[in-house]
Amino acid sequence: GLQSQNMRMSLPVMPNLAYDIEFATNAAGPWTTLTNLPPVSFATNFTIPDSITTNAARFYRMHSP
Repeated sequence: GLQSQNMRMSLPVMPNLAYDIEFATNAAGPWTTLTNLPPVSFATNFTIPDSITTNAARFYRMHSP
């Protein structure tokens, strides 16, 4: 099996919007919140770390609430 692996993803964000980053082991869900990104005053990229402890597929999505 896969031992704990660290992963990073870089996500672009637009100014003045908050975002929720979620993950699931199935594309249909259920979805779990990984983190919340606060609004920023300029377009930028956020780097999000995640620790993966199983060899199951993992899906990610981001949305602005």
